[in-house]
Amino acid sequence: MFDWLNLLSNALWIIACAFTLATLSYASWKSSTQQAKLLTVLRGYRYQIALNLSGVLFCLGMAATSEEVWETLIWLLLGFMFATQLVRTILKNGKKNTDPS
Repeated sequence: MFDWLNLLSNALWIIACAFTLATLSYASWKSSTQQAKLLTVLRGYRYQIALNLSGVLFCLGMAATSEEVWETLIWLLLGFMFATQLVRTILKNGKKNTDPS
């Protein structure tokens, strides 16, 4: 019998890695066209969201593939930290857009 849960959990972290690589590649191209530093481009709102979302997906996939309880808890804690940073980034940008000044 084929283990669909194992396939899904491994696909999750692989997709997260691919999404991270695509984000970094696009940011590198954008920085070269704008004559800006890569780090400056990566500090942008959309790049932060993409990288934090990738972090959440990666940690969820790794937690699903973990065999030890302590390992799973560490991956979930790290994923929670990425999710917290994702929410903070979204709220911070929303606050900038509603600020009248």
